[in-house]
Amino acid sequence: MKPHGHVYALALLICGSAAAARAEPAHAWIFSGQSNMKAIGAQARQAVGEVVESHGHEFFPVYVAEPGKPIEGWLDPEHDDYGKLWRQLEVKINDAKGREHEFRGFVWYQGESDVNREAGKYQQQLAELVSRIRERTAEPRLPVIVVQIGAATGYDGQDWAVGVVREAQRRFVVSDGHAALVTAIDAEIGDYAVHLSRNGADTVAKRIAAAADRLAYGNCAAHWGPQFATASFADESRRQVLVYFSDVQDELRLADGWLAGFGASTKAKLPAELGDLQDAGALGRLTDDFL
Repeated sequence: MKPHGHVYALALLICGSAAAARAEPAHAWIFSGQSNMKAIGAQARQAVGEVVESHGHEFFPVYVAEPGKPIEGWLDPEHDDYGKLWRQLEVKINDAKGREHEFRGFVWYQGESDVNREAGKYQQQLAELVSRIRERTAEPRLPVIVVQIGAATGYDGQDWAVGVVREAQRRFVVSDGHAALVTAIDAEIGDYAVHLSRNGADTVAKRIAAAADRLAYGNCAAHWGPQFATASFADESRRQVLVYFSDVQDELRLADGWLAGFGASTKAKLPAELGDLQDAGALGRLTDDFL
């Protein structure tokens, strides 16, 4: 009986080794951005993780978020925050690569700190960041989910720049071919100008997960909330703008706060350097009698 015991133990060891060899790599998802990404980070990772696991894969999140940071902090080596933003993200991506995980997506929620006179650069900057992420992960078609900055209770007179950033985010997604836009304009705001409440964070996290399910896993039944379609003046008085969204599942209500994303102001002036963004449908034309 004793020899049989040794043989049995050896058989267990061999089967265990074979199982380990057959194990598939985890699916790595990258999450980064500023304060609202920090606010929704836990919910978003949980929601996306549930999607990944529903498709039979292990989930591995890569997460770097810091409040109050412009996109330049992820791009410019001379920026004070470059080390704890891009460098930290790079380290975590390399760690996932070292573990031989498979990168399946990048979720980006940032832009509030770029609501300024440099807003016209945002689309190019976002494209550069995504290019770097894809190069670092060695995934040239890595799916990207961009959360479009939402409504607000105040931007200190920079409301025109909110529209520029939001339109830049939309245009990037349209031009990229492997990206999805998540709308946050109806997500509930918390106790500060641009930050989501817990309910708002839950809303956006669910939309991110649905976009991940569709974009990375091919679930055609997944819908990730309202998508901006077009905007136009209601009549010749040009005092009312009609904004249309597609893929509205129930009804669409603006979150508390003013419509920061569509340039609803009689005081703001669009800087000339914004170029053709001044004519973007999502912004509207600012005129003296506008609203």
